[in-house]
Amino acid sequence: MGYFLHKNNYYLKEKDKEIIFIEKANFGIPGGENWIVLLSNDKIYYYSIINNKIIKEEFDNSWRFDEYSDFDIMQNIPGTHIGNTTSSFGDFNNDGTDEIIYISFGQMAYQVGIYAYNIENDSFKPYTGWVQFEIIDKVNGPAPVEYLTYKGMYGFKVYFPNKKTENNNWIFYTYYIEQKKYIEVGKIVE
Repeated sequence: MGYFLHKNNYYLKEKDKEIIFIEKANFGIPGGENWIVLLSNDKIYYYSIINNKIIKEEFDNSWRFDEYSDFDIMQNIPGTHIGNTTSSFGDFNNDGTDEIIYISFGQMAYQVGIYAYNIENDSFKPYTGWVQFEIIDKVNGPAPVEYLTYKGMYGFKVYFPNKKTENNNWIFYTYYIEQKKYIEVGKIVE
């Protein structure tokens, strides 16, 4: 197994892969510094490191937006963009720790989800279910997911496909602290 040394002398493991992106994060994973790393195999790793030892490691697959659109579909997503992927991290709900937003392109549906580290379960948990979306125009946009303030609430809107009525809508979601998740508020009326 190959080992790679990043800029702060921590060792990360993955055979024959290059580090494309590395950044310190604040996921709230206890016991050390939290890092997010993108490798050349499009896997995103989350690490908690203490005294140059990895004490927690998780990973997810990622997608590159240039394979699905000619424009940057992440342009309206805040936080730190993870390389050329459809993932970003930041404190989107202002609770003091970072969350991760994923935009995925599965065979059955395009979906967006937001995840955060849960100390009780010692793993990342969803702050949303997987929310389906469509790209309106792969050349000109607009981006299918956007963070904004709507009717005094901060959250994100998603272009939602309605296959039954063929009447697509922009749906708004905002974070509810009591439930620790994003809740659908309803259609955005322009």
